[in-house]
Amino acid sequence: MTVLGISLGTKRTGVCVMQGGTVLEAEVHRFDDRWSPTKAHLIIDRYRRYARRYGVTAIMVKVPPARMHSAAVRSLMERTERLARQLYCDFDFITKSEIRSTLGFDTVAEIASYVQRTYPELTITYKEGALNEKASYRKLHEAVLAAEIFQKRLRERATHIPKTT
Repeated sequence: MTVLGISLGTKRTGVCVMQGGTVLEAEVHRFDDRWSPTKAHLIIDRYRRYARRYGVTAIMVKVPPARMHSAAVRSLMERTERLARQLYCDFDFITKSEIRSTLGFDTVAEIASYVQRTYPELTITYKEGALNEKASYRKLHEAVLAAEIFQKRLRERATHIPKTT
């Protein structure tokens, strides 16, 4: 299974493509223009290109807490879910608090440390993000963990399915 993990944002979005626990690609993309239907299309098109390039079969989106869902964020959520349906992908949303509770972390620093230890191949990307903006590498961490958690959930489901002969 190939999972597209996304940390959703209207100005910055983290994207991770993961297959079997291996990160195939991870990036942070900036969209500095004012919010508009054109900007929404650009963001969704970026996700679509990742999905097609890697044959993504599932999309997991880290979203802000419900109280912070602006009209723009709600629009991106709806469009991303629609994209998943168009591509026949499994799909789910996750919040930072769900990530923390799933992995047993209390702080953002613990999340960063875990991701950097678990995925050392992203070291250059982390350093670039740390030099430019802390928010950039946080988006990257969230996207990586969204993809990882989706894969863990699928493995857990598979172990609970009774085997038939």
